Amino acid sequence: MERGYHNDSRTRLRVGQVSHAKFEARIHELMEHADYLFEAMITTLLDVRRTVLEGYNRLHKIVLQVVIRDPICRRFMTVPGVGPIAWTALF
Repeated sequence: MERGYHNDSRTRLRVGQVSHAKFEARIHELMEHADYLFEAMITTLLDVRRTVLEGYNRLHKIVLQVVIRDPICRRFMTVPGVGPIAWTALF
């Protein structure tokens, strides 16, 4: 769940609690009557957020493909707190 809040002397944007998938749609809904400059800044930030999330998802899939083929990694991941990222940091 994500929570967003923007506050300055002119603009207050209360997003509330929304899922990752609905966050961007909720922001666009709240900006229907926002001024152009504010909308341009937020739209750019949403583009950056989307790009970062896409990159993260691609990297996560690659890491999972690597660790699923390694029996030592799978064994280490039975230890509480050791996941694919922690294992790759060890080796």
